[in-house]
Amino acid sequence: MRLKPLSFFINLLIFVTCISSSYANSINVNGLLISDFWIKPTIGNHTMTSGYLTIENTNNIDERLVSLTSEISKKIQLHDMVVQNDIMMMKNLLDGVLIKANSKVIFRPGSYHIMFMKLTKPLIVMNKYKVTLRFKNSSSVIIKMPVLSKKYNKTKKHHHH
Repeated sequence: MRLKPLSFFINLLIFVTCISSSYANSINVNGLLISDFWIKPTIGNHTMTSGYLTIENTNNIDERLVSLTSEISKKIQLHDMVVQNDIMMMKNLLDGVLIKANSKVIFRPGSYHIMFMKLTKPLIVMNKYKVTLRFKNSSSVIIKMPVLSKKYNKTKKHHHH
């Protein structure tokens, strides 16, 4: 049985749409575009890991991510990497993260990140887990963050030795 070119094209279009929507990774809620979210897999028996995302505030007022909850951990903190006395350390951001009006904040390794602590179950690569983000002015939003073994930023400049 041979598919006609139009039938083949339609089937291909449906397939590509299904695949791309399953990997779609952005949500727009109340002027906040939350995108590129993912969780780093755990190593060995570690009971903590980190998560990353981008939050773009398209509103004319500042917003603040104040806290998170999740089905995968008993404790979550917002962190930033800071250098003190030539030592890089994680700083717990007790007041949350400010997302200024008409700007974006990128959570990435070596910068802002989410710390999932006291994990309640092993994380499986490619599975998605619910995480609730609570904002000061906007409503809370639930996202499903996938666990990815590596995340590459195509726009990031790489330094090679």
